[in-house]
Amino acid sequence: MEGWIKIHRQIREHWIWDDPMYLKAWIGILISVNHEDRKVLIEGELIECNRGQSLLSLTGWSKLFGKKWTIQRVRTFFELLKRDQMIITEGLRKTTRVTVCKYDEYQIEQQTKNKQRTKRQQPDNNQITTNKNEKNEKNEIMIKKENAFKLQVSIYSNGYPQEMLEKFVNYWTEKNNSGTKMKFELEKTFEISKRLSYWASRDKSFDVKKPKNEYHASDY
Repeated sequence: MEGWIKIHRQIREHWIWDDPMYLKAWIGILISVNHEDRKVLIEGELIECNRGQSLLSLTGWSKLFGKKWTIQRVRTFFELLKRDQMIITEGLRKTTRVTVCKYDEYQIEQQTKNKQRTKRQQPDNNQITTNKNEKNEKNEIMIKKENAFKLQVSIYSNGYPQEMLEKFVNYWTEKNNSGTKMKFELEKTFEISKRLSYWASRDKSFDVKKPKNEYHASDY
């Protein structure tokens, strides 16, 4: 398959960057969906598949992503992407239609949102503006990382009380003195499913039931 896609360097601040399997799978989606509208013949039925869409089945995606990907893991991954408004899925009679949201942003050349500062500005004004921009950028990065952590914790809401999950998130998203990292980022390893299980075992105020669905830290 010829062609190319754009990936903005800001992806390094996105939750998907922290998991190599998810990152590889996401790139696999971007390079697999159509770059132009077309129709696909599936078991005698002609189905439209537009730009930024794919008609690959869940089984097909699991094979594309690699041997460690089960259909259940694909479903879990797609659910995360949908919650983050990265894809839309549509169950068809013979397959699944996946649509990448804002697909054109990965293909069409864009103008940068931030203009370069002119050298004619006075040094003091430059420094003040630079400091403000850096502070705002740092705050935005921390907010994105915190929201990504909340998103990954939220998939366990069917097995743990909401109040307990909120306490868990508030504790592990506490920032360090420099405001550049959160407590969970300072750990050498951090498997959300195991951390939640241990948290629940120590929180005696809740009658925690075992989650209906089994999740593994390697999914994230």
